[in-house]
Amino acid sequence: MMKLNTLALLATFAVAPAMAADNDGHGMANHTMAGHEMAGHEMASMEGAAGVVEAQAEGIVNAVNNEGSTINISHAPIAAFRWPAMTMDLAVADPALLDQVKAGDKVTFTLHKYDDVTYAITQIQKQ
Repeated sequence: MMKLNTLALLATFAVAPAMAADNDGHGMANHTMAGHEMAGHEMASMEGAAGVVEAQAEGIVNAVNNEGSTINISHAPIAAFRWPAMTMDLAVADPALLDQVKAGDKVTFTLHKYDDVTYAITQIQKQ
């Protein structure tokens, strides 16, 4: 019985380094959220430091929704809110901002946090 336990333990140690190396890119080692859709995720779990109400960010406009007053944007990480890079629909504080951009534009923008789940773009500018 002792030999069987020893063999099982050795097999575990032999496999663990290969799993940790994760050379195929499908595990979580060195995994980032860049390029991942985050729609539907609870944003409260990604909120930033207490008291931070505005942050500057960069991204690419994917779509402009005039009826919903939103911009779908793929943005870089927003450190002030502790958000990873993601693609999401963001409301605009002023619908006139929608006329300043179109799909494909690289932009910088100011994102305002109204509460733990309400954010809106207050300024946007093409790069």
